[in-house]
Amino acid sequence: MSNDEVAQQETRWVVLVEAETRAGYDDYRWHLAQTHTVEQGGRAAADELARTLAMEYVPDEVEAPARDTLARKVFRVADGSWLVEAGGGIHKKVLCRISVAELVLEQKSALAPYEPEPKDDTAASAMRLPWRRN
Repeated sequence: MSNDEVAQQETRWVVLVEAETRAGYDDYRWHLAQTHTVEQGGRAAADELARTLAMEYVPDEVEAPARDTLARKVFRVADGSWLVEAGGGIHKKVLCRISVAELVLEQKSALAPYEPEPKDDTAASAMRLPWRRN
């Protein structure tokens, strides 16, 4: 696919929600928690959705009853993304990143037809033991 073909496709905007998870005692990793494709409204609609998610998103890692109001700090980062600290107090504190991204390529997987590997008799003969019948 050439650059001209990519440019001619309709631009698709996506809002990505990443959350940190604990992988060990002191080992935190980021994972893609949600992906929201913006169907209409372009970049402006994606920015608005990102802002809404920054103000309201509750990570799965924060186990809190729906009636609880979570502590939350929301930071708008210079590149236009959001950093959210949700939880705290008696609830687990989790960091989230919310970003607007342009979907540049979406390619479906396709499995190649199965072709069995040719047998190599030299490897099999090397495995034969001289005192054993194979």
